[in-house]
Amino acid sequence: MGDLVNKKVRHFEYGVGVIKDANEERVVVEFDIGVRMFPLPDAIINNYLLFGDDIESETQNKNGKETKSLSLDNNHYRKLYREDFKKWIDNTYNKKADNPINDSDGYATDAFFIEKNCPQRDFLSWLESEETLEEAREALLNVPKIVNGKTKPSNRVSGYITIMRLFKEFLIDIGKL
Repeated sequence: MGDLVNKKVRHFEYGVGVIKDANEERVVVEFDIGVRMFPLPDAIINNYLLFGDDIESETQNKNGKETKSLSLDNNHYRKLYREDFKKWIDNTYNKKADNPINDSDGYATDAFFIEKNCPQRDFLSWLESEETLEEAREALLNVPKIVNGKTKPSNRVSGYITIMRLFKEFLIDIGKL
């Protein structure tokens, strides 16, 4: 666990931090807002802390100076779960559903639309409760791709929310939520 010390991690709420201490039971991370402790392995399994490829470095020009900033990959969960979700729809959901889904590929893509278009929150945090799904609905209604020139954007948003609920069912089914 000592090999984690000084590694950078990202938390959806606290941002980027540096691991200051780690053992089999917990990890201590220093963020700009202060030091926080997270239980292990839950912090990793439940994606509270993201490591490695989940954090990408990009150069930004700020006040004429080049600075490095770290940002969460806005396709992280899509990369992790899209193919498995698609298979789950075809192999599990469709077998028990009255209305099978003919476009599992489209559903598997649309499940992550909010991850790409509303990066202000970690994708899984939208799935925590009905209240957070309602917040997702409101966030999606502010995405220009959905509202600009579209009639009844709320219907389109309802479709994304329905797919997100289905994705949540998938995560529960595979024991990730």
